[in-house]
Amino acid sequence: MTNKSIAQTQSPRYVTSVEIIPWNEAAREEVRSEINASHEVFVDGRLPLPRELAKKIWFPPDIQNKPNTLTQRISSVPTQELIQKFLTSRRGTVADESLTSYRHTLSAFAKHCPVLPTTPEELESYFARFTERRSAASAYSPIKQLYEFGNARYSLPNAMKSVKRARFKSKEPYSFTLDEARAVVNACRNDRELGLIHLYSGHGFRLDEACRVNVGDILDGQINVRGKERYEYLPLLPETKDILLRLANGRSSKEPVFTSFKGRRLCHKETYNIVKAILKRAGVTEGKDGQRIATHTLRKTFATLATHAGCNDRIVKRLLRHRTADITSLYVSMPMESLRANLERYSPIRLLNGHSKEELHKILSCSIKPPFGIG
Repeated sequence: MTNKSIAQTQSPRYVTSVEIIPWNEAAREEVRSEINASHEVFVDGRLPLPRELAKKIWFPPDIQNKPNTLTQRISSVPTQELIQKFLTSRRGTVADESLTSYRHTLSAFAKHCPVLPTTPEELESYFARFTERRSAASAYSPIKQLYEFGNARYSLPNAMKSVKRARFKSKEPYSFTLDEARAVVNACRNDRELGLIHLYSGHGFRLDEACRVNVGDILDGQINVRGKERYEYLPLLPETKDILLRLANGRSSKEPVFTSFKGRRLCHKETYNIVKAILKRAGVTEGKDGQRIATHTLRKTFATLATHAGCNDRIVKRLLRHRTADITSLYVSMPMESLRANLERYSPIRLLNGHSKEELHKILSCSIKPPFGIG
């Protein structure tokens, strides 16, 4: 056999290769019983497949009739092992918050599929387990990236190529009313809880951004935010600053503001549980249509209440630190009562009955021609 006789079968589960070497004694004997070779594993003519990922080679019955080709199937790839390599490769290239989200999604995938699925049918069966299509769609992207990584780095078959993302009906973003937001603040029992709520619902922080705040980040009238992509300074309310300084309690500038009872920096899970306990005491544990309420609901509450109070859209976008206004718009909920009130105020039918021609042209200036033939 020569290393030039490389081809690939039509099935995505099988690849053709030459130059085989087993990676342990058991596999070595298995290979020697089929062919008399002692070479290294190449897949699709790329770099050698790592031994810790390649566990078994399957030989078709007619292998002896094809001396110049070898069809093999990579099986028993530990899902968790590939996930660890994937997350390691992403470290430093994506935000810590995104990395945490990837780990959460992929850990659930590995728990259900300890051996990496190699067929679209197996993956579709996994996605069908989700009770909500939105959850299946959310898990789709990290798993797709995992398979793309395995294919590009280790030449593993990409079974996600033919798996389609679940479609779901978009729901109106849920946020608290002003009374509910007040109940959340009143449910806080100490400065640590109050400081977290101030940053989440009063300044629009993400969950991990509050965990990352150090004592030295608290400045006069502003705070240094360690965001998803960069560090940036934002204004800080005086009452929030007082709470954070009380929490700092004279610690050095590089020490965390929010700490556990053991004195360590609060982690993602601890902070999440603290906020969930506050929301439970406030009596706001579930949104409309059964929507899940968590720390990000407070960030959406900041966007919604600020917008409805009259804050400029560009200012809200800047405070939330979104790249585009389209993302910000997904955070602002529009209750039916608000939509109805605006419809009754600005509908052309109402305008025709109560406004002058100049007022109509001013409000409907986005039209090239005035509606309904008004000239």
